[in-house]
Amino acid sequence: MALALEILDQDGNPEWRIVVPVEPAVVGVAFALVVVLAFAGSPAVSMTSEAPPAELVAMVEPAAPVAEVALVAEVAPSLPPLNGRRIEASLRSGENLSLLFQRERLSAADLDGIVKSGPIAKRLRSIRPGEEITIDVSDDNDVTRLAWQADIWETVEFARVGDVYEGRELTRLPISKRGIYKATITNGSLFVAATRAGLEDEVAMRLADVFRWDVDFITQVRPGDAFRVLIEEHWLEGELREFGPILAAEFTNRGLTHVAVRYENGNAGTIFFNPDGRPLRKSFLKAPLEFTRVSSPFNPSRVHPLWGTRRPHRGTDYAAPTGTPVFATGAGRVTSAGHTAPNGNYVVIRHSGGIETKYLHLSRIENGVKRGTSVQQGDMIGRGGSTGWSTGPHLHYEFVVDGVHRDPVAVELPKSEPIPELDKPDF
Repeated sequence: MALALEILDQDGNPEWRIVVPVEPAVVGVAFALVVVLAFAGSPAVSMTSEAPPAELVAMVEPAAPVAEVALVAEVAPSLPPLNGRRIEASLRSGENLSLLFQRERLSAADLDGIVKSGPIAKRLRSIRPGEEITIDVSDDNDVTRLAWQADIWETVEFARVGDVYEGRELTRLPISKRGIYKATITNGSLFVAATRAGLEDEVAMRLADVFRWDVDFITQVRPGDAFRVLIEEHWLEGELREFGPILAAEFTNRGLTHVAVRYENGNAGTIFFNPDGRPLRKSFLKAPLEFTRVSSPFNPSRVHPLWGTRRPHRGTDYAAPTGTPVFATGAGRVTSAGHTAPNGNYVVIRHSGGIETKYLHLSRIENGVKRGTSVQQGDMIGRGGSTGWSTGPHLHYEFVVDGVHRDPVAVELPKSEPIPELDKPDF
């Protein structure tokens, strides 16, 4: 078994969690209850220092105090050795720990002792070139400690105790806060606006993912659109180290504001609802691709680029590199999948409500996707390409309702069922 020890900082916040494998008979430590308070409010940083708007605060209840059990013990991260030397190193390309020890003229027997110290030692197989490794060496050139910085939160450490090594996992516990970020899109790029607000591209992708049933971020985003995000932040040593989950968000697109509130729904996982308790998830995604750019929108009278004549363009062309994953926008059954001269590789899916979606010019169709195959929303059905009558790598996507081609970007999509009445009080 293992002991999990928490060490508190001077303000009573948990700063370190240390996992030490021990035999059951050795356990004889007194337990103490430690109250861990969640922090609400926004950090004092550019464009994020204002208090969250009342309407967003009302969406997300302040985190309640949580009682956790922590082991109180005099254990702390290892300090530099008083005697001997400290080596700060990392694996070079193609190296392993054995070659690193040879390079630093360290004992192979010491490395063998570390590798055979217990189950935690198996994690050393995951060390990648460039990751920080600290080795403390005595005046007799014996390795007294080896520590690997697995990530920004965790260190895996092996310390010499007598003639053997003992491994432990040290986890820095971040302080969680809530920050509000907002920006107006000035050039049609959500990424640029997110960066200007102090957010990372990964958060912009998550924001687009939240609203992907309401906004086609490939074709519909325009200058003047705006967003606000209430997001959890993880701080360590006074620095913002990473962003946690999005708690609530607004996205205003062409004057229409969409609102999302995060809700943990037991076994169903995380779901985003609007303030009325209706899930943002709908029967169809707005777009069959992840975030990219569009080249040719729905146009019933455009001039065909190959033939130079006016031919209806009953769909939307999403410019994307060959091999870009293509997803079914809704659940249904494949009615046709194959190859024709004009369409290249294609897939047609029949959905409920008289709706049909078509995906043309694929570089390939996924294995198992054929006539009669059932697919779910978000299943990958193929990859974008330039087969058939195509002028470059892209996906041609069509949305047909009762035999009539509709603009897949502008069409009103069927809504999902609202949150069950029994869950509304909790929501």
